[in-house]
Amino acid sequence: MFFPLLFALIAAFVAAAAFAYPLVRQRMYRELAAFLAIWALAFYLSLAQVLDWNPPRPSAFLEEVFKPLTSILDRYML
Repeated sequence: MFFPLLFALIAAFVAAAAFAYPLVRQRMYRELAAFLAIWALAFYLSLAQVLDWNPPRPSAFLEEVFKPLTSILDRYML
């Protein structure tokens, strides 16, 4: 059932990886590392969505970080 979608997802990410070839050819290794890190994260989150896993929510981390800050600001603003 999800195999066509999985195949399309893999094909799309392989096509996106083709954009990294000029970075290798021009020896831009820092940019290549940044591209591959973002690419791998996006692939994992997309794959988790397709396979109906429970991927982590990036906003949950931000909520935990900023919750104490907002409570402090609410006390001083009200």
